[in-house]
Amino acid sequence: MARFTIASVVASLAEFRALPQHVQGLALLKALADRFPRDAFNRENLLLEPYTTKDPEGFALGLPEDERHDAIRFLFGAPWRFLINEGFISVTKNDFYEITPEGHVEAADDIKAVRVD
Repeated sequence: MARFTIASVVASLAEFRALPQHVQGLALLKALADRFPRDAFNRENLLLEPYTTKDPEGFALGLPEDERHDAIRFLFGAPWRFLINEGFISVTKNDFYEITPEGHVEAADDIKAVRVD
């Protein structure tokens, strides 16, 4: 089964930025839940670019190549804070996070993306 990426919702970073913040956050949550269903994860590790790889976890796979670096930086900004503020992810220890039970419920739902013109 293919991993969930933000390209499942939009075709470009500009379209993703135009979505309501809760939709952006839920897209990130769904991508995190797909990659770390029961495991803890570290935000800083997800932002690493080993060997000049722009998106090693494939969060922005399917977006234009020249947008992927900026897309990852954007995802782990405001959408990340939304997930923390809403209680969908929480810190465990040593700067690792996990998806909360409420987050797993939200991640299981389909994303209803409304494009904003």
